[in-house]
Amino acid sequence: MSRCILVLGLPRSGTSCVAGVLHRLGVDMGEGYLALPNVRNPLGYYEDVRWQVVMRATLGSGYWPKRRAENIPKAQAQWRALTAVRAQCPLWGFKDTRSAWVVDDLLPCLPETRVVEVRRDREAAARSLQKHSETAYHGKRRLTRQQADAAIERWEEAMAGAMSVVQAAGLPVYTVRYEALLKSGNVNALAEFCYEGLAITCSDKELKAAQAFIHREMNHWT
Repeated sequence: MSRCILVLGLPRSGTSCVAGVLHRLGVDMGEGYLALPNVRNPLGYYEDVRWQVVMRATLGSGYWPKRRAENIPKAQAQWRALTAVRAQCPLWGFKDTRSAWVVDDLLPCLPETRVVEVRRDREAAARSLQKHSETAYHGKRRLTRQQADAAIERWEEAMAGAMSVVQAAGLPVYTVRYEALLKSGNVNALAEFCYEGLAITCSDKELKAAQAFIHREMNHWT
């Protein structure tokens, strides 16, 4: 049996923090294939670069993804191939915010799936996105605050659609409030959600490592 933990959320909403927590809880987020930290995310993204490649080819790499129907069959074949590799681990997951735009296409390619939804104050997310744009894409896509707000609004619409698909599919959902996570550092309920019903469990060492990963400095670029 293999379980996939799918992390969904807006850009700059704390999905990397949550993915990092999951990785320390024992959820394989792409060991050996994780995107490297950089100045825009100094603690790492915890995105499997193999999924990144497919998502970028399918939806583009900018702040406004575009779902093109002609790209989906190839993407689904690649998702299934990646799933076959990743599913050798009993508990694994992946995070790419672009997933919100293709959830209905993606879910049929995954095994048993649980969704971790990450929420953050939209104003904070917009401010962070604007600051992110100042260094991203070699300085070619700087966003005004109005543009950042517009981008976040579009992503919110995509997330609403994605969560409707998730709800219709009857998938278990755990919602993480980013600000609350940073304040409390409590990851026990998240661990229980991920491991519920599995033969494996989360160790005390893993719980402590996940808790130690969280600190207020993560709330950067706000």
